[in-house]
Amino acid sequence: MAKKLTRAQKEAIGILSIGTFMEYFDLMLYVHMAVVLNELFFPKDDPVAYQLLTSFTFASTFIISPVGSFVIVSIRIEN
Repeated sequence: MAKKLTRAQKEAIGILSIGTFMEYFDLMLYVHMAVVLNELFFPKDDPVAYQLLTSFTFASTFIISPVGSFVIVSIRIEN
């Protein structure tokens, strides 16, 4: 027989779902706005540098996100 979820488990699932939605929403917002943002912030003189900076900016979210999560969890555990 399947156990029912406790209130704390339901709250954890809700919080994780909201966090995941916000993270992917932010990522997709950048993907859709990348054309405009790249034209504004990156040099157009060198196409190789333009592509590298664009790719690095997109990839940096996958590097920075776990680091930020670790920092937030560390601060929360100390308190």
